[in-house]
Amino acid sequence: MKSYLLTASLVFIGYTTFAQQDKLHKNRKTYFGMGFSLGKGSIDGTYGDIFIYAEQKSYYLALKTSAIEEIRLFGSQPDLTVSDVSLIAGKRISLNQYHTFQFGFGISVFGQQTKGAILPRVGKECLFCSSDYEIIKKSQFAIPVEIRYHLNLDHTASLNLGFSASLNKLNSFYAVSIGTTLGRLRDRIKKR
Repeated sequence: MKSYLLTASLVFIGYTTFAQQDKLHKNRKTYFGMGFSLGKGSIDGTYGDIFIYAEQKSYYLALKTSAIEEIRLFGSQPDLTVSDVSLIAGKRISLNQYHTFQFGFGISVFGQQTKGAILPRVGKECLFCSSDYEIIKKSQFAIPVEIRYHLNLDHTASLNLGFSASLNKLNSFYAVSIGTTLGRLRDRIKKR
């Protein structure tokens, strides 16, 4: 995982050094969007995130919540679940009307839920009942990192491919995801 974070950091530093300005002129001062994505992470389970952001002068501020959780149709055992709520600041770079990159990091509250000891069953025994487990919850502050590529479909929608990581002492994780973003993402292109 350290090699992934080192690579992501080097890409971020190199790209922001050589691409200080957007190549696409923007008429409006503020852009905004909201979106979600699903993917796979470093911990067993499905990764998902939901975010909203506002952009001004190629810099953005985002509020994001993400989690990795095992999705089960049947069963009541609490599996390992990690989640965070993040405030992320970063740079959003538009290469042209279709391709946009965003790089950011910030601060988050990280939570982890794990399965503890089996709780004794009170009352009658049940042949087909599942065991009840103690749920252990821990939380702490973390540093979230995100790199996201947006393929703009038009001025209000885009597909995105993202890499997210949460660095903390309890259980750091990373994930790759694909999703969509809706909002005022860029200016409308006038037809000639």
